[in-house]
Amino acid sequence: METRRVRIDLNRRLENEARNPHKPLCDNDLPTTTRGSRRQPSNRVRMASSILATALWATGCGVTTDANNNGDNGGSGNEAKPFTFQISVARHVDQPLSDQRVNRVFTTANELLLSDDEECPDVSCPVTFERDGLVDTFDVSPAIVTTEAQLDAVFDVAADIKVVSLMVGVCGSPSADDVSLVLGCAFTGGSAVLVQDAPPDVWAHEWGHVQGLPHRNDCDRNLMHAFELETNAVNTTERDAFLSPTPGQNFLAFKTVFEENASPAVETPSEDESAIASKPTDDIFAQRYLAGLPSTLFNRHNLRIRSGELLNRLQQEPSPRVRANLTRALGLARELAACESFIGSCESIAGDLNIDELDELVEQIIALGRLADLDESSQTTDLLFAASDPAFWANRDLNLVLEDGRRLNLNESLARICVMGMGLTKNPTVPERLRELKRKAQASQLADPWFIPQIDEALERIAGTGKYAKGAKSVRVP
Repeated sequence: METRRVRIDLNRRLENEARNPHKPLCDNDLPTTTRGSRRQPSNRVRMASSILATALWATGCGVTTDANNNGDNGGSGNEAKPFTFQISVARHVDQPLSDQRVNRVFTTANELLLSDDEECPDVSCPVTFERDGLVDTFDVSPAIVTTEAQLDAVFDVAADIKVVSLMVGVCGSPSADDVSLVLGCAFTGGSAVLVQDAPPDVWAHEWGHVQGLPHRNDCDRNLMHAFELETNAVNTTERDAFLSPTPGQNFLAFKTVFEENASPAVETPSEDESAIASKPTDDIFAQRYLAGLPSTLFNRHNLRIRSGELLNRLQQEPSPRVRANLTRALGLARELAACESFIGSCESIAGDLNIDELDELVEQIIALGRLADLDESSQTTDLLFAASDPAFWANRDLNLVLEDGRRLNLNESLARICVMGMGLTKNPTVPERLRELKRKAQASQLADPWFIPQIDEALERIAGTGKYAKGAKSVRVP
């Protein structure tokens, strides 16, 4: 099996293009450089669009694309040569992750890509992910990431994959409907950030984005599906992306060429509306998703007219993971009657939480933000404002129980998430209340350096400027 390192040198490709601009620039034009026992990441940055990464392959560099971007039986006439990535991994200091667990994740991801799926068109992909060195640590952000600035800091960590405890409302979510819990985030030619309990297919999915692959939603088992989990199917274009070196920084020099000549074969097809709309409602709420319960699924099932039924089910549902999805749906449905339940939970919850219980609490806070402008009593807005103070949570002794038995205190993270919730509301009184909160924070000695940036992001979201996402160092996707 041929083994290549992630970083490649494209200078020779640039020189070849300068001499002969009409000749396709292919991977075999280049020497492959290797990394020794380094602790530096690959020197990679995001291209302007995910199409650019696949456009090189479409120009005649030994990768076959099919017209519909669907899978085939491997009969592309292009032999799938095994390929190995050696990937460095780092974890937040407050998030345990052993070398052995990373090995198990990579082994499972390798098996998923090598296998042939029976439900979707699929081709076998003989890629191998291997851990490069020991798992490193970092502390440049909180373990629970709640702003794009924090995510930028994590992306700057010198590793190919970084692991945190939780990500909420980040990864460039463009609107209030898209704010959710996120399992993974990546940018092409760069690196990936994952939460501690992301399954192996999410690790592989995010590495697909690093390799330049867009989302593809024409079958629920597609590895690059925008929100489904338990996936493994890839088509020939995706397989060949996994069997190629990661696009390098100099690849950006070809932006104009590839934008003008990109093949339509690599574009993401539209979703199969009928297949999604026919999915049973129970299945929708029982599933875990890459970025929360998708608002697209919610809207297609017209769940707004059944929000009362959802509220009744929420009160009877034993599973916190299912309750988290129901809570998100009620927030999207703008079901004011749910406020009382969510407020009561926030005021009474105490003690140790597992990750599913924390997910449910986070969804309750986000839902309260979506509902605050409907509550004429202002009780919802008052709760979010009060809970934006870590002291609100302190006497509840709320902690996330980690795998090694340690407890991660949640006071500051929950306060920031409440600020995020205020940024989702259309209540006209909220901007001034946020500015008041910022003035008080500036006048005091805050222990949390990320609190004021969280307020700024909330104000930008309300104003619709989008600076919280546009100002990120790279365009990234979950």
